[in-house]
Amino acid sequence: MRCGITATTVPTRWSLNTSKLAAPLPFWHECKVAWQRLSCHALLSFLPLLLSLQAEPAPAAADVTLPAAVAAQVEGPYVRVSGSISDQSGRLVGWTSEGPQLKDQQHDDDWLLVDFLNLGTRPAAWTMQLNDGSWLPGQPAPLWGGQPAWQLVGLPELAPMPLDTLWIKSFGRERHPVAENDQDQLWVSTTVGGMDRQRGYLLEWGESGLLFETSAGEREFAWDRILGLGLLDEQMEQPTDAVWIQLANGGVISARIISLKDGALNLQLAWGSHWSLPWSAVQRIRRRGQVQEWAKADLWQVESSPQSEVLDWSPRFGKSVEGRPLRLGSSVFAQGIGVKVPTTLQRQVEQPGLLLLTVGVDREVEHFRNPQPVSFEVWLDDELLVDSGPRAFGDAPMVLKVAVQQAGQMKLVARPSSALPFGGHADFGDVVWLPQATQNP
Repeated sequence: MRCGITATTVPTRWSLNTSKLAAPLPFWHECKVAWQRLSCHALLSFLPLLLSLQAEPAPAAADVTLPAAVAAQVEGPYVRVSGSISDQSGRLVGWTSEGPQLKDQQHDDDWLLVDFLNLGTRPAAWTMQLNDGSWLPGQPAPLWGGQPAWQLVGLPELAPMPLDTLWIKSFGRERHPVAENDQDQLWVSTTVGGMDRQRGYLLEWGESGLLFETSAGEREFAWDRILGLGLLDEQMEQPTDAVWIQLANGGVISARIISLKDGALNLQLAWGSHWSLPWSAVQRIRRRGQVQEWAKADLWQVESSPQSEVLDWSPRFGKSVEGRPLRLGSSVFAQGIGVKVPTTLQRQVEQPGLLLLTVGVDREVEHFRNPQPVSFEVWLDDELLVDSGPRAFGDAPMVLKVAVQQAGQMKLVARPSSALPFGGHADFGDVVWLPQATQNP
């Protein structure tokens, strides 16, 4: 039995003491130049001011308070907000319980996506998966403020993220272990370079390693030996007012946005801890409340998909068709459907509404000899509602907003754009439904 460990508010940013960065040689070199150019009287009158500047270092960045007139000019990042009715672009200056607030624009509570202009990265790191689908490139930060924590990498410098171990599904350096037979699974390296699989229960996340209970008793495994950990799923209550945040390092996390302040999103994580995320680390925010998540196996029937006597090419929900995270470009999607083309999914739609999804070729084909271009289609009965056209590996993910004017039989189709019989791995990411939103997008 695991006991969840939650953390209280942690520092939201690092501060830099500029007094530790003083460079005496360049400073006195400037004085030498001044001596050569100024008269003795002028230098003597100026020397006390120079000495006072050297004796009084500049305050750390965290201690600087902007005057009100200057602070009023500080603006948020430039973003594009996609709604069910219309799209808007502008400076993000605030966040309320109804969603984003753009500068000099009327608040629109029908928002679905907020896209930032930050470039994505693909850092080589450990990865962690939470049981709500969050995916976080980084590494263990053994203890932060006395609590378990995770240090995200490939992002602007930020404090480690506090963790509750009950929310962890797995983490690993390359692959992730899977809990089985009602036991956690821990992978550790051996002295001869192999891997030892330990089964039992996680007892403690410590400064020097993990305390793990096996059939032979309690053992502590040092962090430098740990290769991966898979934990039994815990049924945790999901917050209803959270959003999905896609990170510039290829991660994705669900959290509640409290406010925008000091160039960061102030977040409340699913387990109650508070954390601050620089907006330069964000690629997209996607609405989670007031929309229906449709990337679920019980909502779709497979009309057709490739068959094989050796491999299972059935559509996968929340994973790529090969069982990896859903990766389109530099983004990871916590919700979605991974398929091998050609595949057709169908379901009955009971009322008008708006279908929102992001489509593309999954990144797992990047080492294929001939990655297959894929076209994505949405049908209602016998009417083609939208066709993405050919999407090749490396193309940016495409957002499709499909207005559905009536009830009927809906189909999602991923078909090859050439005659090649292989290499077509496609994703329907973030498939959500907004009922009764029938206006043209």
